[in-house]
Amino acid sequence: MEEKFDKPEDIKLEMKNPFETDANETIAPLLKRVSLFLEDKDWVKADEYCERVLDQEPENATAYLGKLMVEMKVVSTIFMSLINTQF
Repeated sequence: MEEKFDKPEDIKLEMKNPFETDANETIAPLLKRVSLFLEDKDWVKADEYCERVLDQEPENATAYLGKLMVEMKVVSTIFMSLINTQF
């Protein structure tokens, strides 16, 4: 049975941190470190760890998101929608 929502407040959104992932056991800890470095505004380390992920998984979208966040100096994906920049 399909769930129906009458009001916007009936909809519950879960904001999941994209850096906390079910990636393989080698990549997941690296992505967690990226998240921590972003929170600490340690842009150099965050970018370095994104590169480590990409060395192992060249198509890892989360690592590319991390690199974009480093470039834009954004600590959380929640703030990405607030940036008024054309890509």
